[in-house]
Amino acid sequence: MTLSSAASFPQQQKQPEPGPPLDLESEFLDPLAESYAEEHLRYLKEAMPHVLRDLEKSGELAKHLISVGNEASLVEMDLMRKHHLSREVQNLPDLQRIRELQSRLAEVQELVRHDMIHQPTPD
Repeated sequence: MTLSSAASFPQQQKQPEPGPPLDLESEFLDPLAESYAEEHLRYLKEAMPHVLRDLEKSGELAKHLISVGNEASLVEMDLMRKHHLSREVQNLPDLQRIRELQSRLAEVQELVRHDMIHQPTPD
């Protein structure tokens, strides 16, 4: 069959093949949310494979990962915003403020990972 004869047949539309659960990038609020979702997926694979299997079987894995990633990102941003706007941080000299925010970011990320990412399902 030549290309010209193949072009005369109506082409069937291919059904999209299911891709990895994180192909839904447009559903993530930001790259941080996607990063948290990827980290949560690794946690499920390593520590909770039965939960991962259940989510895959139910078809809810992508939705779950997007939800966890977005929620974790929002919590981190909210905690950092509140700390940044606090009177004690606002009154610091610039260099000290930067150091304080960097230190707080590490603490906030650890809290988010402990309370949200390294858990089988969101609260």
